[in-house]
Amino acid sequence: MTNSYKQDSIDLYRDYLGQFIRNFLETKHLYQSDSIDPQECLTAIMENIQPIDRRVQESHLKDSFRKYWTPRLRESTGQLKTEDRTLPIGDFVFEIQPIRVVCSRCRSIEPLNPDDTHIQFQNGFQLLPKHDRTEIIQVLVLSFVCQRCKGNPEVFLVTRYNWKVTLTGRSPMEHIAVPKYIPESVRNYLSSAIVAYQSGYTLAGLFYLGSPRFHWKLHLSRCCSLHAPDLTRRTLNGKLSDLHPEVLKVAESIAQPS
Repeated sequence: MTNSYKQDSIDLYRDYLGQFIRNFLETKHLYQSDSIDPQECLTAIMENIQPIDRRVQESHLKDSFRKYWTPRLRESTGQLKTEDRTLPIGDFVFEIQPIRVVCSRCRSIEPLNPDDTHIQFQNGFQLLPKHDRTEIIQVLVLSFVCQRCKGNPEVFLVTRYNWKVTLTGRSPMEHIAVPKYIPESVRNYLSSAIVAYQSGYTLAGLFYLGSPRFHWKLHLSRCCSLHAPDLTRRTLNGKLSDLHPEVLKVAESIAQPS
């Protein structure tokens, strides 16, 4: 049995970093954070290096850990351009990978490809710490285009503080895919409530929920008046079966005296 060792720890680190950023953008919401454990990253990469080369490769890898990140796209040849005169000396280049998030135009989860429209911002902004000069503070601007609609880019602002990254901005604002059984007139309210809650603004989310709760009950009341004038549990179960089960639960709560 042969071991499939890799020869270059730097390439493995590029893959590791690219996958981390992709998972971060797909799973985190505005003002949420994630971080890389450098020791865990080092161990995972060294397991794929031949034992005889590990000492040298580990030294090279630790040097890369202290560099700023520079996202880049792959060229048409399939190669990642790692040498560029426009790059600050000593930056670490990694590949921006495609992501799957909600497209603000399609209003559904779609695959998004990295985009070079904002090429002037691809290097990001490197902020010089005022006190500890060994710290790394950086802001990355990552742009993607939906494969389905080919509309305007979805732009993410990612702030890095050493090994911790935070989603500090997004344009257009994040849109949450709301189930289709929710009345169209209140979907934006519910989507905004979820965004506010995920961003840590719970009170604002509760205010947003105030409006959809009222309009949703009004909508259900109209449905009930057409299909079940007496609003009893029996008629709700028997004559509103065409509605979504979750809507039925709310309809039954309306039918019950408060």
